Amino acid sequence: MAHIVTIHAYPNNYLVSELLRVADRLTLVVPHGFDASALQNVDEILFCDLDNDEDLLRDIRALHARCPVEAIVPIYEGSVLSTALVARDLQLPHCALDAAKKSRDKYASYQCWHQAGLPVPLTFPVGQLSDPDMSWQSQLPYPVIVKPVDAMSSQGVVKVSSDQAFLAAVEQITQHIGLQSRGFERSLYKFGQFELPLIVQEFCPGEELGIDLYVDGDTEVLLGVFQKANAQGPYFPESMSVSPSNFEPALEQALFELAAQAVRALGLTCGVAHVEIRMTDSGPKILEAGLRPGGAYTAAAIALLLGVSSLELQARLYLGLSVELPERTNIGAVLYGGVLYPDSGTLTGIEGLEVFEQLSGVKEVKQLNQVGDVVRAMPNSAQPHLLYYLLSSATREDALQIHERIQSQVRPIILPDSDRISA
Repeated sequence: MAHIVTIHAYPNNYLVSELLRVADRLTLVVPHGFDASALQNVDEILFCDLDNDEDLLRDIRALHARCPVEAIVPIYEGSVLSTALVARDLQLPHCALDAAKKSRDKYASYQCWHQAGLPVPLTFPVGQLSDPDMSWQSQLPYPVIVKPVDAMSSQGVVKVSSDQAFLAAVEQITQHIGLQSRGFERSLYKFGQFELPLIVQEFCPGEELGIDLYVDGDTEVLLGVFQKANAQGPYFPESMSVSPSNFEPALEQALFELAAQAVRALGLTCGVAHVEIRMTDSGPKILEAGLRPGGAYTAAAIALLLGVSSLELQARLYLGLSVELPERTNIGAVLYGGVLYPDSGTLTGIEGLEVFEQLSGVKEVKQLNQVGDVVRAMPNSAQPHLLYYLLSSATREDALQIHERIQSQVRPIILPDSDRISA
């Protein structure tokens, strides 16, 4: 058993329990102000400035000196690059720093995949937010996707169909980056850090899939293929992911192989990765890749399907332990979703929560806010959800029916207020 460290803006007890399957000591590095009172069985919580790599290096070096660390594991997207930097400094197994940088910079990812001949949406740099470059218009018709190069959780990702909407989106993203120093939004850590802040990308209509896999030397193993709700914009909050998809097994295998090519092209040689791909009329297009396990309930959904979570697998890989996947469980389908806020304001009531007591197959429900809380809808939050849920069923169709019933019955009641950022 070993001492594991992970850097995370909002760790939870599921993460803790999965890492402690392979470690006998766990240290969480969290931002100043994080409420850790609900966390259980954590040996040490280290409060740091997650935006300051020098502070992280200093504090984790001191931790390592008094209690040697065997692995520092990338789980949270915002700390993938910092994790690689600290692990390299401590001479621990790590994702190559260059690979971590490319994965966090969506324009660098695009260039890497384009040069490797992999299918990607046509993408152009926009330049500085104060003076956006519009030269892309000669090659890319509306509608287009505007996104920060290092955003997370769909934060700042906007579909626009006119010059006016494009400039409004740039202004909106500028406001989000400016909010970082005020601690406004947990997903703004490490946001706006790259020299090129913004890209514009071809909009790719079609089904979107999240593919989780692990790489270990020459070995590549598929962990899960999750089909997302078909989002058309202008914003793209996560509302549902289900496995299996409605694609044929041969196509899922081809998409897994494409995902493996994508993370190999970035430089990943050991670790778990999450790749997002859109299936368009002209074939698959790689949207982005994170060199860490898929977020939200992805790890728990994989555990239901395979009997082991991607968090545990990630820790095993970084500790150099053997990784043997058991036979697939007899669960036919898994789905995780969330109930979105229709607007920003004060949560004054919640209708329909009794549905969770009426449904079989619901594994977990996590309510994020209480009546009286000020809440934010997209585009003003990376967590625009009242609650998340995880469920399993015999078939994909059954899972989707349960999901639709939840979505139709659970309704947050919002009193709109002036808290909304003007889009």
